[in-house]
Amino acid sequence: MSVRQHMFIRPPHLRVAQSVCVAIVLLVGVGRDFPCCAQERVLPFYSLPADGQWVTFDWTAVKRSGRRTRGTLRMSAVGRERIGGRVYRWVELSLESKSGDRTIRRVRRLLLRDDLFKSPGLSLQKAVLKSIGRDEPSGVIAPLSAREINNLLGLGFDGSRAKVRRSAKPESMKTPLGKLVVRRLVAKQKQSTRTWVYTGYLTARIPFGLARFEVRERRGDAAPQLRFSATVRAVGKNAKSQLPASKNVRH
Repeated sequence: MSVRQHMFIRPPHLRVAQSVCVAIVLLVGVGRDFPCCAQERVLPFYSLPADGQWVTFDWTAVKRSGRRTRGTLRMSAVGRERIGGRVYRWVELSLESKSGDRTIRRVRRLLLRDDLFKSPGLSLQKAVLKSIGRDEPSGVIAPLSAREINNLLGLGFDGSRAKVRRSAKPESMKTPLGKLVVRRLVAKQKQSTRTWVYTGYLTARIPFGLARFEVRERRGDAAPQLRFSATVRAVGKNAKSQLPASKNVRH
């Protein structure tokens, strides 16, 4: 399974082995070091920071052959709109990697309900008002399908059959930004002879609420193998959208 593919293109395993189903635990009352969230699902972020804030992750994807692909993932809060008396927030995700001398960049921009993390049971379809994407710097800008949105926000996972465990105590994690106090959240789902394990390390000290997240695959009784990891590298407050404002296509 490639989380990189889940986030930005149609994942092959959905066509071959259906969906890998994993969900995240309900996050309530975890203290000031941890984002409070009312969403029971895997997400690439767990809070909506102030406009202009961004976070960059270094990511690594590992194929079963052992081949590794590396790149960066940036999440940015790039504005807001008030529609029908409700506040919505623009969130932009940009994934970048190298292929030889060529830089591959995929950008996704979503207009989300401001109360996404305060509304238990809020579906992704209702939370997303508008969506657009671009797969190359010179590519065509187009709206995202409902399936693309689900893959992007759920990392290709479905929360209907998850086994979820939350760590009992906070722990310290070393990152390029120094030591952070995090809470580990683990979600497991078995599919045929494989078990997928999602681990998120949450902290309110980082915009969007995650210091690191990873996915491992276990086949049979073999030891789990890392398939994807992303660790925070930098944060800032000067985020600007990479997509034209005139292309705010309604989903």
